[in-house]
Amino acid sequence: MPSSDWSESIVLAEWVEKECRHLDLIASWETLLSVYDTLGFIGPATDDERLAEFKTVITETNKFLTRMRSGLSKTSSVDDAIEFLVSHVNTSDMKAVRSRPAIAYNKLKQRWIVQSVSTLMEANEQMHVEEGERDVD
Repeated sequence: MPSSDWSESIVLAEWVEKECRHLDLIASWETLLSVYDTLGFIGPATDDERLAEFKTVITETNKFLTRMRSGLSKTSSVDDAIEFLVSHVNTSDMKAVRSRPAIAYNKLKQRWIVQSVSTLMEANEQMHVEEGERDVD
């Protein structure tokens, strides 16, 4: 395995470990409020209902992140990781998207995938630039 492949694998593994960690409900509260606001959701009627919905969204998001960690750990390059993520962009989870928590969860999931693909593409470009600089020497 060339040294550039080795360093790419290490960078990818570190990124997966960091970005696929589980979310905490309280730490994610503002993000959840933002998603609900973006989606135009008003309410729910009580704080207990809001807490129940947010717990559902966080639970499903953490299941998703576990699946992503598992799938991404099987990829061998940043390009493979990007391809894996792109294949999940337009999938919906939670059986059918019929409830506010299901919609919010799928929105968070899609946002995470898009941000992750963007981050990995930037890292991939940077690695190729650095490899080009080494090749010139």
